[in-house]
Amino acid sequence: MKMKFYVLLLFSSVCFFVGCVSTGALGDYYKPFIPNEVLANCSEECILESEQEPKVYYSSKLNDDIDFLKSNYYMILGWSSYNGPVEDDIEEYTINFCKEKRALVGLYSYKYTDTRQGIYSVGNYIGSYDIKRYDYDIVLFISMSKDYIQNQKTGFEIQSLDTSSRRRLQRNAGVVVDVVYAESSAFYANIIKDDVIIKINDTNIIDKDDYFSVYENLQKGQVVNLIIVRNGIERTISYKL
Repeated sequence: MKMKFYVLLLFSSVCFFVGCVSTGALGDYYKPFIPNEVLANCSEECILESEQEPKVYYSSKLNDDIDFLKSNYYMILGWSSYNGPVEDDIEEYTINFCKEKRALVGLYSYKYTDTRQGIYSVGNYIGSYDIKRYDYDIVLFISMSKDYIQNQKTGFEIQSLDTSSRRRLQRNAGVVVDVVYAESSAFYANIIKDDVIIKINDTNIIDKDDYFSVYENLQKGQVVNLIIVRNGIERTISYKL
């Protein structure tokens, strides 16, 4: 019994020094992208039902896989990220986390960051620890509704230019394409992520307010002319919505 007590005490001491964290920590660091009140009004087709099993995947290229899912009409429900020691059951935790948050799809990723070493003492005992640590990410997704998919006009979604985008693109005006939906008219017109839209038909696009003002008046089947900036070069793309 005394030996068991020391083993437990030693393990607790190591956890204190290196910051052992159970998989529950991923829940502690979870940041929702969709408010609960909005999620409560989502149709059943968009979220995980009690009898469903989520689809969970390991991702070695997280940003690419996020873009792939978004292009297939999934949107990020929330994201959890933290640095800690090895988690042996990260896949199972991701499955359970999806069920808790009602996510249809979950991506999990981990990457080695560093090894922490040190010395600790318990009573007269002096020991050392050598712990590998990893960056962990879990990204949860729900799907867009069939109604939204059928009525989406342009085949892409946009974002405002943030400070880093303005610096990278060397411009202040326009909106940046965030995602192009697979097999949409925009996809086949070769509009791609990070294109900057500066004009739609005869309207200059300074910011997202300009974009959505034009978007509201667009009609399915209409031919639109876009002026975009890609790699610093202006291009004109015409395509049918």
